[in-house]
Amino acid sequence: EAVMADQTVVKLKGRETMVVESATFQESSKRYLVTASNVTMRFSLKEAEYVKPPKPRGFDQATNDIVKLEGFVKTHRRLWWDVEAFKILMPAYVTAGENVKAVALYEDMQKIMAPPTPLSLQRNYWDALRTSDLPAKLEKHLDEAIKNGSREQAAHAYIVRGDALAAQNKKVEALVDGYLKTVVMFDDIRSARAEALEKAIRTMEAIGDRRVERLRKLLAEEKGTTN
Repeated sequence: EAVMADQTVVKLKGRETMVVESATFQESSKRYLVTASNVTMRFSLKEAEYVKPPKPRGFDQATNDIVKLEGFVKTHRRLWWDVEAFKILMPAYVTAGENVKAVALYEDMQKIMAPPTPLSLQRNYWDALRTSDLPAKLEKHLDEAIKNGSREQAAHAYIVRGDALAAQNKKVEALVDGYLKTVVMFDDIRSARAEALEKAIRTMEAIGDRRVERLRKLLAEEKGTTN
């Protein structure tokens, strides 16, 4: 049976999806209050897979409205739309230079979201840490991604490590310990390769590295295969 956009849906673990009259989350008891057939039931976080009320009014128009997105994160906590708002708000914060807010939001949402967190949001978090001058915390997360993450996570982590070193004017280290690691070790990760090559080329040009011509050819080939 199709679910209408204006209906509230509850999915409990190991059970079929239910369409209910209403659902709220009670922060004090950490329980969902679900009303169906005029009966109110309580479910714990462990019992619920997800609870999805209707999309909040104005949600689709709030793409570039940081204040409205912040509101949805608060009013719909643990009610589906907080995570959907977070996915839009995180890059919006980074673009606006609100890096301290981005770090706080990401760390708060980690308590709610089921893993894995999308890589694009991890990149936003790492970039926010880098520009918030939190080098120890950034390095801890990059190290974790490189050692225990997927190949795609590791490839992007080396790029961010390169960016962090470049920001400290450590251009050779940025090249060797960052961008070139992605270029050489992760040539199969398409989502990272062009960015790593472009940043490696810029760094090589800055330090007068003669290998730059070879990387320019690789970048031309890369752009040729992805166009």
